[in-house]
Amino acid sequence: MNNKILIIISLGVILSVIYFSYQSGNEYKLVKENGLTEVCTIATRGSDVICSFKIKGQDLTRRLSKPHEYIKSGEQFKVYYYDKIPDRYYISFAEPIINKEKFSKTESTEVSVRGSRVTFKYEIDNRVIERSQKIEDNVKINTKGEFLVMYKKEDPEIAYLIIK
Repeated sequence: MNNKILIIISLGVILSVIYFSYQSGNEYKLVKENGLTEVCTIATRGSDVICSFKIKGQDLTRRLSKPHEYIKSGEQFKVYYYDKIPDRYYISFAEPIINKEKFSKTESTEVSVRGSRVTFKYEIDNRVIERSQKIEDNVKINTKGEFLVMYKKEDPEIAYLIIK
């Protein structure tokens, strides 16, 4: 009898995890498709990423404790939020904000893809820099092609591969 109860409890826990994971994915999709956008500015402290932004005039800060070694202080990304779910907002690390006045262009020298991250190399002032960025799951990249890299003039280690 005890084994049956343990199996039933385990199944309930597994089904709950699956259900809430599915709901979270649906909520993200709802917010991204129907929500509004803002810009978050990144600050890093150790391996933590601090994202600051405003929603309806209110200053918000989100601390992400997961290691984000490829994100640097001063970067900006799109934040999606939905008025009907005010405490839900999503930072899209696959959508950097590129201010064309503060960025310059160069070509990539090498590109590779691993999962949802693209890694690329580029050269600035005879220095080769390697950078990674998140890409959307549905994006396919031919790594043999030539790619434009937009890098920040005041900090060339902040750069983005332009994927069309």
